[in-house]
Amino acid sequence: MRTQKSRNQKSRYSGKSEDLSILGLDFQVHDTAAARRKISGFLDTQTGACVFTPNACIALSCAREPALAREMNRAALLLPDGIGIPLAARLLGQSGWERVTGIDTAQWVMQSAADRGLSLFLLGGKPGVAKAAAQNLRRRYPGLCIAGCHHGYFAKSGTENDALLRKIRAAKPDILFVCFGFPAQERWCLQNAPLLPGLRLCMGLGGSLDVWAGRVRRAPKAVRSLGCEWLWRSLQSPEHFARLAELPAFLLSVVKEKKRALP
Repeated sequence: MRTQKSRNQKSRYSGKSEDLSILGLDFQVHDTAAARRKISGFLDTQTGACVFTPNACIALSCAREPALAREMNRAALLLPDGIGIPLAARLLGQSGWERVTGIDTAQWVMQSAADRGLSLFLLGGKPGVAKAAAQNLRRRYPGLCIAGCHHGYFAKSGTENDALLRKIRAAKPDILFVCFGFPAQERWCLQNAPLLPGLRLCMGLGGSLDVWAGRVRRAPKAVRSLGCEWLWRSLQSPEHFARLAELPAFLLSVVKEKKRALP
């Protein structure tokens, strides 16, 4: 006779669900529409909600270092970024999961901010990148208020960080985009978002500033629609090409996790 625990474990990997745990990371939204509904709620309140965008490489890092997964799960929302997360969902028997990219979600957030009269602060990148991104984004989203920006080359604790926090508080942004890369940006967001009164949303967005500044080119829309942006990036950069080996390792880890969980 199966125990209640066994039945619960099996149901976790069958059918369609709004919630899914992959290698210790807890995802709550399965598609773009669900993600936007959640984030729209964050924009209505001043809770400083943190939103992170783990992909297969990040999930694999979290599996290897469970403390990272615990940190990530402190976020208000994790988006299933990268083609690996939907693939893993299918392996776990969950239907309807789609790739929800951080950069596309952030662009929707900026249009929403322009419509609502909310302000944005850009943080990260090399000196000059955030300013260049701000100039381009103001043209792209008429009415978007970018309250300030700052590069990512500063000490993430101590006097430099304190000075930056004073700068952000003075700007009084509703939304903060943080682009340091994993896991530095997630740790910074979790530690510092609560110190910024009035903040509604804090997103960790990796290299998005480089794209908006025109320093890095995204894959063509047709490539993105096929879910192959990862392949485009890999062909453009040796650093990303080396990460291709992480995808099969990630999927293998997901299969092993499923076998351990089922009776």
